[in-house]
Amino acid sequence: MSKIATVLKESATVFVVKNVPESVLYFRDALGFKIEFLYGEPANYAGVSRDNVAVHLEAASNTSCQVGQTGLNVFLDDVDELYRELLGRNARISKPPHNRPWGMRNCVVADLDGNYICFGTPLRKDT
Repeated sequence: MSKIATVLKESATVFVVKNVPESVLYFRDALGFKIEFLYGEPANYAGVSRDNVAVHLEAASNTSCQVGQTGLNVFLDDVDELYRELLGRNARISKPPHNRPWGMRNCVVADLDGNYICFGTPLRKDT
């Protein structure tokens, strides 16, 4: 009888940032994320989420990893709708929605430190 593998349930990408409290506010105000937790006084680690996507924010002083070197791909139903929302929130749009040759329509935003989130929607066959 074969053993059933343990199911992986969730994940959180870690972005290394210069200032956790400022980054938390950016994720909340500009990207529409909810603040899940803050750790430390002042905060040096935090968690934010939106729908099924979680991001942890770690102070550069906590790690040897470099600030602004992380990326995250997020898949959704309508990247153009999200783009319009993010424009209204004054998010840092690096690339507006654009079609990619591999069949995705992507929009890229940056956080305060240059980490990026690429939001993507699969192109319909008739596009």
